[in-house]
Amino acid sequence: MSAVYREIEFNIFSAQDLRNVRILGGKMSPYVVAWIHPDLKAYSPADVKGGPNPKWNADIVVFCDEALLDRPHDAVVNLELHDAGGSSNRLIGSVSFPLSDLPGNIFMNHKEHSDPVFLNLPVRRPSGREQGVLNFSMRLGGVSQKSLPPEARYEVGQQPLNNEGMDNGLGCCGIPTHFYKEQYDVHLQDGRNVIAH
Repeated sequence: MSAVYREIEFNIFSAQDLRNVRILGGKMSPYVVAWIHPDLKAYSPADVKGGPNPKWNADIVVFCDEALLDRPHDAVVNLELHDAGGSSNRLIGSVSFPLSDLPGNIFMNHKEHSDPVFLNLPVRRPSGREQGVLNFSMRLGGVSQKSLPPEARYEVGQQPLNNEGMDNGLGCCGIPTHFYKEQYDVHLQDGRNVIAH
């Protein structure tokens, strides 16, 4: 079934002072998962050298139902930070806010592209405490009419790979696919480059 979607373009720059969630110590490999609709999630690559102060400078795209932009208080942006380590991809913390909280009145004419909004927001740990800051920008992108992607079943943080173990392209929904095969235990359930939960 087709629907009209608006692209929300993110640049995920960096984070500082994140809590180390590795129980036995060691350096984290943080990555970011972003979504408005939970069945359309976009992933940044992991910074395998970043530890508590990762740097990504990664462009990802999240889709938002165009009709929801008329009710921006109902369109909630969710960004989760995970550690791509072992099989658990442990949650480091999260940031969430409704689009209505964005400055600049970018929804006054949401038929047009907007200028980017730069944000530095506190990361909330699973306990509810704030620790660390996530730095990113976001802007309204283009409009597209498309069908929802077919079902695919990838675990959080797992990405399709080519035969060399690395793919520098972007998948559907802005999902980066360049994850190293030797660093992540990847179990693909089908061949489509889509994340849908």
